[in-house]
Amino acid sequence: MNDENLTLEEKVDEILKYQRRMYRAQIIKSVINFILFMVLVVLPIVAFYYLVKSVDLTGITETLNNLKGASGGFDKINETLKNLPQ
Repeated sequence: MNDENLTLEEKVDEILKYQRRMYRAQIIKSVINFILFMVLVVLPIVAFYYLVKSVDLTGITETLNNLKGASGGFDKINETLKNLPQ
């Protein structure tokens, strides 16, 4: 269909059809972007939070405290070794 042969009313109708299609396309794009945001950003953050919450960290903290105490012992051993006569 040639646009030059259309009447003014037909041209306006074509413009309105185009605007409706673009409006629907923008709505669909917005919904897809929202779903992608939820799946790629929000869901991993929530999953990581529950994963960290479910992990028992008491064994790790006990090990760190033992290492801290042991490092003080190593310092004493190093001082003693430095003070020994050669």
